[in-house]
Amino acid sequence: MDFPVHVFRSPGRYQKRGYTYDVAGANDQDEFDAKLADGWFATFEEATEAAGEAGKIPPIVRPVKKKKVKKVRPSKPLLTPAERRAQNQAKSIEADPENAAPSRAEMEEKADELGIKFDGRTSDKKLLERIEDALKD
Repeated sequence: MDFPVHVFRSPGRYQKRGYTYDVAGANDQDEFDAKLADGWFATFEEATEAAGEAGKIPPIVRPVKKKKVKKVRPSKPLLTPAERRAQNQAKSIEADPENAAPSRAEMEEKADELGIKFDGRTSDKKLLERIEDALKD
């Protein structure tokens, strides 16, 4: 054997092929024999085989980040436009029944009396404006 040579031990501080190992040098046969007697091996493969699972690189365990939980407020049920109008109208009647906004049916009846043209696409606001303009004249 040609000296100096390396001797190996596992586990250790270096990493190679999924194992950890240490390496040391032996300058002559006496030093080499002393290292072998002290738990070192002549080859990397012998050292990792002797170490078994203890010599394997431990898996990297990353801490799991906790996700922030958003507090969800219960949503109000979705209303159709007709339901929303009825709800708003009921609120306005409760507040002041004398000055409550007219219902759609009442506005349509008044528009027919005044000869105002409208259809289903005409908003309540626009229909009320047309009725008010016709009454001013």
